[in-house]
Parts: sequence; structure tokens; C-alpha cells
Amino acid sequence: MAEQAAPLEPCRPLPPPPCADPSLGHETYVVQVPKDQIYRVPPPENAALAEHYRNQIKLRRQNRCPCFHVLKRLLLPVFLPLLLLTVAAIIFFACVRPTAPTFSVESLTVKKTSKSTTEYDFSVRVLNPSNRVGLSYAAGGHAVASHHGGGEFATGSTLGFFQPQGNTTDLKLVLRSGKILKATSKALWIKLTAKFSVNTKIGVLQLWRMSLDVSCDMKVTGIDKKARISSQDCNSKLHS
Repeated sequence: MAEQAAPLEPCRPLPPPPCADPSLGHETYVVQVPKDQIYRVPPPENAALAEHYRNQIKLRRQNRCPCFHVLKRLLLPVFLPLLLLTVAAIIFFACVRPTAPTFSVESLTVKKTSKSTTEYDFSVRVLNPSNRVGLSYAAGGHAVASHHGGGEFATGSTLGFFQPQGNTTDLKLVLRSGKILKATSKALWIKLTAKFSVNTKIGVLQLWRMSLDVSCDMKVTGIDKKARISSQDCNSKLHS
């Protein structure tokens, strides 16, 4: 039979520390640390390697051109505000960027004002869909009416007006020509184009100026009297 293992002796408590002499300024204690908690001391060559790396970093910093530090101190105060202003402008433009207004032609009236002049009055409805930005239209824009296959037949200028956000405005475009379209029972396709110069505004703050291009294709009947617009397709585009 295998020999029985001797019973383990219970751990004996450490003796209490000796009474310290009250005349001494400090006391001494003995602390016993378990063997499995004693960490290995790194070899001395590790300290030499770390010292070598530190010396290399110091050497690189010393060899760096001093003008780099001068430029960094001079340019950083300049470029940092510019960068912040650019970011703020991008965020602001993204928040208040105006939407192109929508156009529709309500009616067309043809009048013979003289022997040599015919007037084409286009009644146009304009909607500003933006809920933040108002639009100020400058007078003097160019408007042209043309028919498919025959080129332009009348020209005119746009009027100036201000359109608040979410507003619908009725606009009249008066175009004049030295010739009149021939009366016909067939429907005519007429193209109306206009170019506006528009200033964007938020309250009393005037922002930037933009160009607005408008194009409307209309199917018109009864051109000799009060014309009737049976169908149309209008497009508008805002650009800088």
C-alpha cells in the first residue's frame, strides 16, 4: 500500500512586530509576499535598448530644421480661422440653400399695338418653395418666345420684384415683336425662356446673388384671339 502523506501543518501567524521605541520617528514592518507574486526583473539590456531609442528621438528633433517651428507658429493662427470659417460657411449654405422657384404660365394674350408691333402678354405664376430664404428679382432680365421649327418671334425684359419665403407671385412678361403668328386651327408649340438675376435674403440679411434660368414649353390653341394653353412643362434652375 502507498504510504500515507504526512498531514500539512497549519500556517502559523506572523509574530507581532516588536514594540517601537516611542522616541524613534518611524516604525519598521516586515511584509512577506507570496512567491507567485514576485515579478521577474527585466534584463539590463532592455534598459539599454530603451535608452538607445530615446537618444534617436532626441537626435531627430535636434536635426529638424528650425524654420519648421517658425512656419508652424506663423501659419497656424492664419489657417485655423480660415478652416473654421470655411466649415461654418459650408454648414450655413447647406442649411439655407434656396430651392429654385417653380413657374407656370396661366394665360397668353396677343395684341396688335401698332401696324408694326405685336404684343404677347404672358401671365406667369411664381412660387418660392423655400421656408427660409426670400428672393429679390432684379429688373432687366431677358425673356424670349419662340415656336418650334420657326425660331424666336418675340423678346422682352423682366420686371423686378421681391418674393418672400413660401410666397406665390403673379408676374406679367410683356414681349414684343414686329410680326404676328399666323392664325391657325392647329395647336402651336411655343417655348418661353427667361433669365433672372436673383439676390437671396434671410430677413434683412442679404446673402449672395444667383442666376435663375426658366424654360416653359406650351401647347397653345387660338393664337389669333385669347390663346388657350392646353398643356405645358416648365423647368427652373438656380446657379451661381
